[in-house]
Amino acid sequence: MKKIYLAAALCWLATLSFAQVRTRSLKPETVKEYSRFVPTSKKALSTVQLPKVNVSQLLKEDEKEASLGLPFRFGKALDVKINLANSGKWETVDGGRIWRMLIDVPEAKTVNMIFDRFYLPEGATMFIINGDRTVVSGPIDHTQNSLAGTFSSGLLKGSSVIIELFEPAEFFAKTELQISKVVHGYRLTPMAGGFGQAAPDPCERNVNCAEGNNWQNEKGMVAMVLLNNNERICSGSLLNNTCNNMTPNFLTAFHCLDLNEDGAAGGDEIAAAQTWHFMFQYMSAGCTPSTDDFNVVEFAGATYRAGWNISDFALLELNQTPEPGTGVVYAGWSRTNAAPTSSVGIHHPKGDVMKISVENNVATSVDWNGVGPNTHWGVNFETGTVERGSSGSPLFNQNHRVVGQLHGGRLTGGDYEGRCINRDARYGRFDVSWVGGGTNDTRLSNWLDPSGSGATDVGPLTIPSISGPSVLCTSGTYTLNNVPGGVPVSWSVSTPSGVTPTSGSGNVANLTMINPEDVTITYRIGCNATRGITRRIYVGPPQFSGFLVNGQSTSNGSGCTNSYIPIAAVPNDPSANYYWSQSDPNGFIANATQSSTAFTGYNASCYYLNVNISNACGSRNETLTMCLNNCFAKYSVFPNPAKDYITVEFGQIESAESLPDEIVLLSEKSTTPVENIDVQTLYQRNGLKNGKQVEIDAKALPRGTYYLHIKNSRLQEKKVDVVRILLD
Repeated sequence: MKKIYLAAALCWLATLSFAQVRTRSLKPETVKEYSRFVPTSKKALSTVQLPKVNVSQLLKEDEKEASLGLPFRFGKALDVKINLANSGKWETVDGGRIWRMLIDVPEAKTVNMIFDRFYLPEGATMFIINGDRTVVSGPIDHTQNSLAGTFSSGLLKGSSVIIELFEPAEFFAKTELQISKVVHGYRLTPMAGGFGQAAPDPCERNVNCAEGNNWQNEKGMVAMVLLNNNERICSGSLLNNTCNNMTPNFLTAFHCLDLNEDGAAGGDEIAAAQTWHFMFQYMSAGCTPSTDDFNVVEFAGATYRAGWNISDFALLELNQTPEPGTGVVYAGWSRTNAAPTSSVGIHHPKGDVMKISVENNVATSVDWNGVGPNTHWGVNFETGTVERGSSGSPLFNQNHRVVGQLHGGRLTGGDYEGRCINRDARYGRFDVSWVGGGTNDTRLSNWLDPSGSGATDVGPLTIPSISGPSVLCTSGTYTLNNVPGGVPVSWSVSTPSGVTPTSGSGNVANLTMINPEDVTITYRIGCNATRGITRRIYVGPPQFSGFLVNGQSTSNGSGCTNSYIPIAAVPNDPSANYYWSQSDPNGFIANATQSSTAFTGYNASCYYLNVNISNACGSRNETLTMCLNNCFAKYSVFPNPAKDYITVEFGQIESAESLPDEIVLLSEKSTTPVENIDVQTLYQRNGLKNGKQVEIDAKALPRGTYYLHIKNSRLQEKKVDVVRILLD
């Protein structure tokens, strides 16, 4: 079976486009679905311990700056130099190696990081999990590489994080990772499990309350932004342009960037945007009480495009383009000078889950503290309010168009405190920012109207996607969805011998396969340019070219008893279902429903493994013969069944090299180790009983079946002996 690639291409500027990236925070029960992470005790991990911070002093500083209009500070960035060479521990695994480490940040409420060196080769994946193993961010892969060579992580609750990196064997030592800053989050937020000093005002309303019923599309346009060493918070919105080409333009407040308050975007401030972190979909699922459901779509880094302090706008372009299915939406906008007859603000006050504020009256055209007449829209919210952290958030008019971004409150310096009493807010006017200071780097016009159309109103854009069958047996219909109305669409096929027809107009393509050849169909929409969305289509029944045993192609495998032997049916076909089986009770297949798994045989014998591979177009059965020998006879395990103690006794011990690395005891009902014994360290400390025994105290363990894993990674091929133990 061959693959077809369908690329839906939308118009785009002739500039560099970074690959799509999405980082998720997941509930604990889904961690294993997204990570190679093996639950390990913190004591077993290589750890970097950071110093405590003086929270009392930081809170005093926060009180002093509350009236200065600076972005809300939630954490303290600590300078570090943590990299693959000086920290963590590598472990060889099938197909490559894994690097793990733990960063302990004493008494922190949340932890996030900035990487000043970041490069992942193709096939490498990284996950970041909090120490309590309740939230995980990832997978992070090569599509997050940027020209700046930097990366940033989002907030994880708790006082420690575990980083896990998988590097494939074919790209050995090609990964670059170095953490330059670890942010100690000292203010309580919903993500940290409470509010405390960072409590938002009680009049705030969650975006999923009744007030937000008519604004559900807009909540996908707004993000919380970590900035200024990623220890402060602002808000902002993703904007559409006149080409509808998915250029990820992001609007926020200029003062979020201009931390030295000199009214200009300095070189260091512009460069710092490459490490900003954008968190979409951070909201409570319901109205009350507020909850944090750990389902945040995140993007790392952006390029500064334009800004102007008079209307307080800053426009950036995210380093990644959001993909279909993320819930992220591009906001529409209006650059007319008509005052909104009613207004809505959507924002993240003090790092809180997304809130909505409603103004039912006409906005007024105002200045900003006497500077620049008619540069801002003034509103006074009847429902909700705005606070520090809300800066940069969009103001939507009655037509659901962005008409400004939040500068601050009416009081001098933008003081947000006590906002439930005084709910007025001032937003830099979008129409004023459109012409800005008259140059490309001080106005919106050339970035949001790249075609020079002169449009004054642009609607929102839901990211286009391709629908159609995932497996094409004979013919199928593929549709480009969410195409803006009135925009002409055409498509063409790159390999005419693969399908018919080979071109057409409209957003629907009815394809019939001629030959199982790779095909790319390109949709063109507006602006006479392309931007690709690729979907893989599999054609015909599943293909099979052979088996891999320990990474080697073979039809008859061999190995050792009581060891995990990696096996795989190739090629791996994501469209297919796999089911492995074998009838010998002395054999065990680790995961019977994936193309790659592992086999263990407990007796020296030949085993016959069958795999059924099926998809919508058909199925096939293939058989692998595995003949195993008893390779290890240097130890014995007794008694078995056991009651109080389990003893592993080794024969002649000539040196540490003749001993395994570790012995792990696992229950049949859990993958969490019951005991984890470092045999090498025990030997070096003369800790072996009678000079040759490892004794495991089993008196307190529940009765049942256990498995003893005896691991040795110093052999040419990593070996793991598995011994079944019964406690009675």
